[in-house]
Parts: sequence; C-alpha cells; structure tokens
Amino acid sequence: MSDEARQAWATAWVKAWAQMPPIPKTHKAKIKTKTGADYEYSYADLPDILDAVRPILTVEELAVAQSVEPISPGVLGVVTRIYHSGGHVELFGPTPMPAEGDPRVIGSAITYARRYALSAALGIASDEDTDAAGPERPQRKPRRDTPVAPSSS
Repeated sequence: MSDEARQAWATAWVKAWAQMPPIPKTHKAKIKTKTGADYEYSYADLPDILDAVRPILTVEELAVAQSVEPISPGVLGVVTRIYHSGGHVELFGPTPMPAEGDPRVIGSAITYARRYALSAALGIASDEDTDAAGPERPQRKPRRDTPVAPSSS
C-alpha cells in the first residue's frame, strides 16, 4: 500500500476521532460476583455505537468491518478493520472471547466481543469502567483538564 494511502487514512482517522461523540450508555447489565453479591453497570450496545459513529466515519470516507475467527477451541477472536476510500486498511485485534455452548451463547459472546473490539479500535468508552472490581471499586479522582504550574517554594 502506498504512503499516500496510509497518510490519507491517518488524516481521515484523526479528523474522525476528534468528532467521536460521547456514546450514550442506555443499557444496564447486572453481574453476580463469585461471592454472590450483585453489581450493575451501564453500557452502550453495538447498534447504538454503530449508529453514533457511522455518520462521522462516512464523512471522513472511513468504514468499519469485523470478522470472527477461531483462535483456539472454545475461543473466538474478533478482528476489526477500518478502511479508507483511498485503499488503506488498519487491522485491530483479534479481541479474544470465550465462546462455547449453544448458538445463542456463542452469538452473545460474538456480539460482546464485537462491541469491545469496536470500542477499542475507535478509542471510545462504551461502558462504565468498573476495572472488574464491582461494588468495592474506589471512586476516581476528578481529572484535571489544565496542568497545574509547579509551585516555587
């Protein structure tokens, strides 16, 4: 692939990324921990993410495709590709996901992996950051948007 095509992809990517909106987290998942406690988190589902980013990617002449590939027995991988109309494509992944059981369980695992893989490739957050800590997770410190000048003491 030519350097011009890669540069066109990079330029379009930076423009698209700068326009990525916050993704509304309108769905809830309730998780039971190993200790039997429950915790809940909010997330954006795959169609919500695609609906939010598709217009931005399209304007910048970018498109997303995802494929599912076997990695090992019981584990599937989702590969995300971001194409540019100039011919360059970037690959992200595979994002591995355990997937065993009946077709509904496997389908659910694929959708889950696609959501996480797409969010990671696009650099967006589609769910609350629980860090797998559940209800015991410490509160985050507020982020500073501007640096603080060092004190002169």
